[in-house]
Amino acid sequence: MNPIMFHYFHGDYGNHKPCQGSMSANHLEQIIQHQKIRVLDVDEWVFKLSNGTLQDCETCLTFDDGIREQWDIALPVINAFDIKANFNLCSFQFSKEKDNFEIYRHFRNYYFEDLEDYYEEYFSQCVIYFKKSNLETPTDINFSNYLPNSTFYTLQDRKFRYYRDEILKENHFLILDEMLKKQKIDTVKLEKKLWIKKEEVKDLALQGHEIGLHTHQHPTNLDKWGYARQQDSFLKNQAVLESIIGKKIRHCAYPCGKKNDHTLRLMKEIGVKYAYSAHDYDFDGDLLNIPRIDCTDMLKKLNIK
Repeated sequence: MNPIMFHYFHGDYGNHKPCQGSMSANHLEQIIQHQKIRVLDVDEWVFKLSNGTLQDCETCLTFDDGIREQWDIALPVINAFDIKANFNLCSFQFSKEKDNFEIYRHFRNYYFEDLEDYYEEYFSQCVIYFKKSNLETPTDINFSNYLPNSTFYTLQDRKFRYYRDEILKENHFLILDEMLKKQKIDTVKLEKKLWIKKEEVKDLALQGHEIGLHTHQHPTNLDKWGYARQQDSFLKNQAVLESIIGKKIRHCAYPCGKKNDHTLRLMKEIGVKYAYSAHDYDFDGDLLNIPRIDCTDMLKKLNIK
């Protein structure tokens, strides 16, 4: 079975609010204890995958982005079951640099009544931007065909990601920054409570969990980046994280599952042996293209409410 991919968790500890795709500690416990699967340590899972002895019921746990609720809510659960997981981390926050990806996510989940309200505001701002830029608002796109492998996305999710990655690209951030400005969000204050801390990353490694790369900045369109730009991001990511944990990193997860030939070349050059997508499909034997099943799809598969 493919690895399970986790991002967000909710619960009283740390006051983490439920959001799209988030799970409770109880959800995670039910997955780990479910009779239809067997959760292995990540090193055992990749070893069995590599030598062809992996059983259909065997999986492992992977966590992307290094966000606070993973430390607060998920880690106590997996430690209680003595499971060693994979944590794929960006590193800009440890270099006192800025990247608003997680700030935008927090803004979306904590400052709107629900996700539909957020999308309504976002697309309204897009219309304003298109008019100012003398661009036509897209009207003839079938968004249901976009990102077909991400079965957990709604139609609005797909439309949002199409606008973000295919139409607006870097200008997407101008729209989000305008939305932040309207609500007078103090992003500097917010940054301090969103991510796992440097000393906690070191602790994760000391506990036996596997630290993986996730690029330095967390782009949403890595597949559009050239070799030099990707090289700079991955080398920074590798240098920062390896300096924290004091050992070589062998795992990586591609941000948003995006990659291209430059990415695969770089994985080999920097010594990554196991790299994960963000989509579920049949594994073809390429250890640099390991599929994953999203945790929300796993809940459905196991009929966990």
